[in-house]
This record gives sequence, C-alpha cells and structure tokens, in this order.
Amino acid sequence: MDSYTLGIIFNRSIQFTQQGTAGEKGSGLGLDLSVDFIDKLDGTIRAESKEGEGTVFYFTLPEAR
Repeated sequence: MDSYTLGIIFNRSIQFTQQGTAGEKGSGLGLDLSVDFIDKLDGTIRAESKEGEGTVFYFTLPEAR
C-alpha cells in the first residue's frame, strides 16, 4: 500500500477499504476488529508496507499477570 494509505488505516474517523494484491474485496472490518481487541488488551499495532509487494502488521500485547 502507498504511504498515504499506510498513514490513515488506523484512523478510526476514516472508513477505508481497498482491493487486496490478488484483487480480493474487503470491508475494512477485520482490521477494525483487530485494533479493537488489541486496544482492549492494552496492546499496540503497527504496519509496514512496500507498495506492490505487500504489508506486514505487527502487534504486541502485555505479558499476562
């Protein structure tokens, strides 16, 4: 994905969806739900992308107590 898209995908006030690299359709719901779960567990999420090659998402969660 391009740098603009990478900059807005975690912005909850912007509804965004884009075709996947294989042309598959999406609703954006999966990322939204993932962010909700990670936030509720006090974790963090980020993404790195190379346009035309793919995107990798990273998340961390605190250690269980």
